[in-house]
Amino acid sequence: MTDKKLMFLAINMLITVFSLAIIIGTMFIENQSVKKTAIFVAITILIVQKLVEIKVIEETRKVSIVILLIIIAAAGYFGYRLY
Repeated sequence: MTDKKLMFLAINMLITVFSLAIIIGTMFIENQSVKKTAIFVAITILIVQKLVEIKVIEETRKVSIVILLIIIAAAGYFGYRLY
């Protein structure tokens, strides 16, 4: 992989850590509407980030598709559990 792709992967990893930090931080929020909004934003960031990664980096495409499907399944399950 080139340096540009490695830099892109590093930025994606930071975005993933940020999104997961938002999701973990929602455990300490009491207001349910804020909690739902924060979780929705974090999962949307993760999905968009994986879609961009699938489009840009060919080497990790198969793994990224599997991870994207897991994120969507988890979001659907937890979205169902929240309502």
